[in-house]
Amino acid sequence: MGDYSSLALDSNNKVHISYYNWAKESLKYATNTSGSWVIRTVEGIDSVTDDVGMYSSIAADSSDNVHIAYYDLTNGHLKYATNASGSWVTTTADRAADVGEFSSIAIGSDDKVHISYYDNDNGNLKYAVK
Repeated sequence: MGDYSSLALDSNNKVHISYYNWAKESLKYATNTSGSWVIRTVEGIDSVTDDVGMYSSIAADSSDNVHIAYYDLTNGHLKYATNASGSWVTTTADRAADVGEFSSIAIGSDDKVHISYYDNDNGNLKYAVK
């Protein structure tokens, strides 16, 4: 139940993991920042009815906020989630036809979010900056 996992370390060497839970068709997040492991649902059947969370990629910024790029299978969109506000906020980063598989996320030195991902309709690599 931990498919398409991605791992990031923050500035305190704490672990952040994003992964897809097949049984619940959801994006999950696990971390040991509190000293013990905590698992949360970021988006999915636990909170909504879409099948989301495949091909996730995770990164931490200079303030140790977490950013996740992932694929929304139900709608064929690239999704983005962050906990920078203190709770998880999800948005659609690209809603063109069928995009978002095989995402890779990175945070620049200016804390801008960079995401590369696959455009399944055109067979191209795409790139987004937030």
